[in-house]
Amino acid sequence: MVVSARVTDPQGVRTVRFVLVEIRSAGGELVAVDTLFDDGAYFHPEDGDVVAGDGVFTGRIVWRWSGSVELSFKLALRAVDQEGHESAPVERLILARRNHPPAILQLEAPGRLPSGFEGTQRFQAMVADSEGLADVAMVRLQGLRSGVEAFSARLYDDGTHGDRHPDDGWFELEIDASFGAGKAGEYLLRAQAFDRTGAQSSPWDQTLWIENGPPVVAQVDLPDSVAKPPSGSVAVRITAKVRDPQGLEDIRSVGFLSLKPDGTYANNGQPIPMVDNGLPFDPALYPQPFYGDEVAGDGVFTFTMVVYSDAEAARAGLPPVLKGEYRFRFQAMDWVGQKSETVERVFVVY
Repeated sequence: MVVSARVTDPQGVRTVRFVLVEIRSAGGELVAVDTLFDDGAYFHPEDGDVVAGDGVFTGRIVWRWSGSVELSFKLALRAVDQEGHESAPVERLILARRNHPPAILQLEAPGRLPSGFEGTQRFQAMVADSEGLADVAMVRLQGLRSGVEAFSARLYDDGTHGDRHPDDGWFELEIDASFGAGKAGEYLLRAQAFDRTGAQSSPWDQTLWIENGPPVVAQVDLPDSVAKPPSGSVAVRITAKVRDPQGLEDIRSVGFLSLKPDGTYANNGQPIPMVDNGLPFDPALYPQPFYGDEVAGDGVFTFTMVVYSDAEAARAGLPPVLKGEYRFRFQAMDWVGQKSETVERVFVVY
C-alpha cells in the first residue's frame, strides 16, 4: 500500500526527517511500523516518492495478517524533525484486503539454443496479478542445475529489451547468440513473478539445452624474424584474431606457449597472455604484457615482445635473449573451458 502525507514545518519542510507510520488492528494491537520519506525516491527507490523536498512524504507499506480476507486497520502518522520532535498524530481508518501473489499463465521459450544461432530468439511469460500489472515488480528467469542457479535474467513489459508491447502482461526478453556465453548443456529453466510485497508466483519450469561451440584462432600475425640489436631493444608486436560462436563475451583467455631455441619453455611453461584492451605500447605506464593492443574489444589479442641486447638485458636483470628458432603455439579458451585448435608459428632471432 502506498501512503503519502503532506507536512509543513515553521522552520521549513527540510527540517523534517521522515513521517512515522504505526499500523494497529481494530483491537489496538500494533502490527507494523514504517516510515515515509520526501527524497524523490533517491535513497528509497521503492517508496514511490515523486518530487524531493516538496513536503509530500511517501512510502510503500507492507504488512501481513492471518484470518479474514478483509480487515480494518488504523493508521497513525507523526512527522519527526531533525531534533527528534514529533507532531501530534493524524489517524486514519482503512479497510485492507489480503494480497494475492502474481501468477504465470504461460511461458514461451526455446527448448534449444544452437551455438552461434542467427538473428534473435525470445523468452516471454504471460503474467497476471489480482492487484493489476502495476503490482508486478519483477519476472525472473533462472537456469538451474541440481537446484543451484547457474544464470539468471529478467523479463520486461516496458517496451525495452525486446518487449514488443508495454504493459500488455507479456514479459519478454530478446536474446542473440551471446546469451550462450559461459553456458553449455541442459538447464532447468524456471520463470517466476514477484509482486511489490515480495509475494511470488508458483514457478513455471521447462528444459533448456544450450549448445556452445569452441573458440577459433582465425589468424596470427608476427614477423618471421628479427635481428638481436647490438644495443637497446626492439619491440615486436604479435597479434591473434579470435572469434567465438557466442561472441567475444565467451572468450576467457588467449595466449601462446613459447618453446625457446634451447628446448625450454618461456614463462615457466605457462601460456603467455595476450590482451584485447586497447592499451598502447608504453612500458613506462603499462607493464608487459598489458600494452600494445590497438583497439579494445575488436577480437584482435596482442602481445608486445621486447628483444633486448645483451647489455640492456643485463641492466634490466634479465637473462640474455637466445638467438635461434622459437616455436609459438597459440590457443584460446572460452568460459566453459573449451579450447581452440592450436595455431603454430616459427619466429627466429638472429
